[in-house]
Amino acid sequence: MQYNLTTKNDMKEIILSAIEQEKWNAAIKLIQTVQEMERNGRESILIEIKQHPSG
Repeated sequence: MQYNLTTKNDMKEIILSAIEQEKWNAAIKLIQTVQEMERNGRESILIEIKQHPSG
């Protein structure tokens, strides 16, 4: 498993990308994650990077 340190600013970019792709449920989940970060006073979180098998 790989993890990436992700800031709230990074999350903003990811959320905007999800909205542009009309991935509404993903955008909602990401927004909820940012809200949780704010409640806990966190500026960054570790996000698991899931690799899609090639081929």
